Amino acid sequence: MPLMVRPILRIATFLGLYQVLLTVPFAPLTATTKDYVSAEQTAGTIPVSVTGLQSQLEAILKTAKEGDPKQFDDLISDLQVPERPNWFAATFGEEIGQNLAATYKSSWNDYKDDIRNMFRDSGTKKHTHVFVKEFSASSLAHNDSFIQSILGNANGPLVLYTAGAGKDRESDSLPGVYLFAQGKFRVVNWRTFYDLPKVKPMRIRVGGQVAPQLIHHVNPIPQSDPLHQQAHGTVVVHVVIDRDGNVAQLEPVSGPPELINAAVEAARQWRYKPTILNGDPVEVNTTITIAFGGG
Repeated sequence: MPLMVRPILRIATFLGLYQVLLTVPFAPLTATTKDYVSAEQTAGTIPVSVTGLQSQLEAILKTAKEGDPKQFDDLISDLQVPERPNWFAATFGEEIGQNLAATYKSSWNDYKDDIRNMFRDSGTKKHTHVFVKEFSASSLAHNDSFIQSILGNANGPLVLYTAGAGKDRESDSLPGVYLFAQGKFRVVNWRTFYDLPKVKPMRIRVGGQVAPQLIHHVNPIPQSDPLHQQAHGTVVVHVVIDRDGNVAQLEPVSGPPELINAAVEAARQWRYKPTILNGDPVEVNTTITIAFGGG
């Protein structure tokens, strides 16, 4: 074959294949590919940074203020740590992580109600700004001993955040500790981390330091029989209020025996504004009194 013919044949062959490719429709993206692309795009919309968390939480406050219940509830639901993959096991090891994940899952529904109430309360106060603290093993700016203990249990580098809301400065603490997982920031209640080794939150006694501020009160309901309904008196209950403002522990101290169960059940549902000491949330060890009037 003459030398000049070979290059011409190669070009002709290439052009022929090119024309065939143009006539074949491209296969659509599979569902898996679409999901992957969508997940990547979603992950890219929220930067893994203080400003990223501020933006996500300010969107929740804005929605709470504008009163769109469906969107508000969706944004609150997005704060839940996904079950798969298991972030806790990946971060703290399989055995401990499985326990943490179980604790978190069992407490989420009640905690979600607390989160919803706290964001709604801050949103209706026109607290449109979020203030964030960032914590890592190398962080020196904020030395919350409880968070430092969490970081010390991690198998690798870990960054955690806490947040508060206000107009010009932080005046309300927002719930829990925040982390980044699967494209969004998520929130974990403080008590989930109590199962980690050597993690103990700072606890203060009410006295000359800080008094807890009650924000949700439930009246006691006496037993239904007429004798108990006529009972009156005061029940004193010893409580430990956790860093989120929930009643974590309670034990009756004194009061009429027939009223104690009703008092304990009511106190279990009380909620307090998180108590802040030196810029960080703390647990509060205190007693509360619950009065029953006569019939």
